[in-house]
Parts: sequence; C-alpha cells; structure tokens
Amino acid sequence: MEVISQALSRAARFLKRSFKIPDALNWGYPVMFAGIGAILALLIRLAVMSTDVDYSQTSIIGYVLFISLFVLMAFIIPTVMLSGRFNRYDAQSPSAHVIGDYTGIGVLILAFLSGVPLMLLKSSLYNIFCYLWLRMGNSIRFPTFFCYVKDPTLLEIILQFLSGTVIPAIGVSLFFYGLLWSSVRIRDFKAACILIPILYALFSFNTFDIAGALACGWWLCILRRNTENIWGPALCLIGCKLTELVIGNTIPTIDITEIRIYSDISSKFFYSSIPSIFVAVILFAFFYKVLSEFHITMTNSSYGDNLKVLEQEKIRDESIPSLINGVNIPLFIGIIFAILIWYFF
Repeated sequence: MEVISQALSRAARFLKRSFKIPDALNWGYPVMFAGIGAILALLIRLAVMSTDVDYSQTSIIGYVLFISLFVLMAFIIPTVMLSGRFNRYDAQSPSAHVIGDYTGIGVLILAFLSGVPLMLLKSSLYNIFCYLWLRMGNSIRFPTFFCYVKDPTLLEIILQFLSGTVIPAIGVSLFFYGLLWSSVRIRDFKAACILIPILYALFSFNTFDIAGALACGWWLCILRRNTENIWGPALCLIGCKLTELVIGNTIPTIDITEIRIYSDISSKFFYSSIPSIFVAVILFAFFYKVLSEFHITMTNSSYGDNLKVLEQEKIRDESIPSLINGVNIPLFIGIIFAILIWYFF
C-alpha cells in the first residue's frame, strides 16, 4: 500500500507540475488552452447543428455565430486568463505587456498597406497549393469555417468581413502576437519567427491556405517586432482582406465550390499567380526595409531618452523562461487537439 501511495503521490506532483499555470509563462503552455477552446467551440457547433435550427453552419448566420465563438474560446479567453502572469515584471499592467506599446500612426499605416503584398502572396500560394493538392488525386477539403452565399448583399459582405476578418484578426493578434510573442525572449526572435508561424498555420484549419498561413505568420512576426504592438499584425490582416475585396477580380482565387478535379482549374490562375509572387516579394522587401529602419531608429535614440525603456525590456527579457521550457506536455496536448480538429472537422 505504501508503494501505491508513493506512486500516486508522485503522479499527482507530476500532473500538478506539468499542468499548473507557471509563475513565469512559457510559450508552449497557452497552446493547450487554445486547443481546448478550439475543440470545445467545435463541439458546441456540432451540438447546435444536431438540433432543429433554421440555419446551416455555412450560412451567413451560422458562420458569424460559430467563427465568433471559436475566436472567443480559442484565442481571446486564453489570452485574458493567462496575461495576468506578466504582472510580476510589467510595471504598468499585464495587458500592456501583451498588447505592446503605441509607436505612432505612421508605422501602423505601413502595416496596413503591407496587407497588399500579403494578399498577392496568399492568393497565389492558395491557387498553386489547390492545384497541386487536386493534381495528386486528393479530394476537395473545405475549411473548418466556411461561408457560401451565391449573390451576397452589401449587408452580408459587411457581416462576412467583420466576422471572418476583423474578429479573427484581433483574436489571432492577441494570442499569437500578444500572448505567445510576449512569452518568448527578444534574443529568441529568429526561433519565434519559425515557431509562431507553424502554430498560426496549425490553427488556421484550412488545407488549401496552409502555405499562405505560414507566409502570413512569418510576416506578422516581422510586423510585431517593428511596430512593437499587436495592432500592426491586426491591421495587416484587415488590409489584406480589403485588398482582396477591391482587386479580387484582378488576382482571382480558385472557388472550391465550382471545381471537382484539377482539370477544372482554369489556366488564368497560374498566369496571375506566378507574377503576383514576384510583385509581392518586391513589395515585401520595400516594407521590410522601411519598417526595419523605423524600428532601428526607435530603439537607438541619439538622445538617450530610450535608455529607461531598454533597461525595462532587459529586465523583462530575463524574467521570461528559456525557449526550451516551452517544449512541454501542455504544448503537445494543444497540438494533439488541433490535429484532431484537422482530422474530424
């Protein structure tokens, strides 16, 4: 009995050590909360759609309700719950550490305009990946959250834009480029530019957009560093969607509701996709150069008025756990939940 008691005690200590909210938040722990929130939101959708409701999950009403619920449970609630862990080394408030500092309207306008090349790149990668996926004999896979309205009215377009772009942009910026970003040391920036885009793509739940999500996740990391706040990434995503609405006919994307096999895809998508990638790369280089110079100027003041801020950042950086601490059981649990969603939903 004593052996069993000791084993149970060790197991309890192990579980407590593994799943207790850490005093200093690491980057892997929030992923578990995102995975749990995501799968709960989808189970709620499944339960609601099993009843006699007057709308489908792909209708505008179902899309607005369920994607808003998903963003709330997977990204916003975990951020609110866990951001308090930054209070111990943030002199202002936990939210200030997650949201970042206001660095001026000019850099935010640049972030918004960088949505133009992001749209070009995402649309091109979407078309190419869709063709290659079907060319390999795979079947059409619809996104986990999908809305189809044949001839949408202005009100329906606005609702789709708010629920499908604005709300997710705020949610993913809060979670990935607020909570997760703040859980990684500044000197681990290059590693963050790999880890965060992978997690961003993992929680996109859109097969054909996986390559675009990786590229998007990387660029949003660049914006988060150079703008010093989450509003840069959020405005970029909004600008990307607005660009699609304005010039969507010029750079078209494949409508997966109208194709069955790869031969159904018109050659015009390739004639527009390849040049669009080159144009996007050139524009990205321009925005990268301008934003980097802004960041260098801001963090290297000639007058020394930024020394206090740099000292606070150094103290804050030393309080953040090392990168390896984020590779833990909660991280793998969150990834498993995300994989289950990819497989079953």
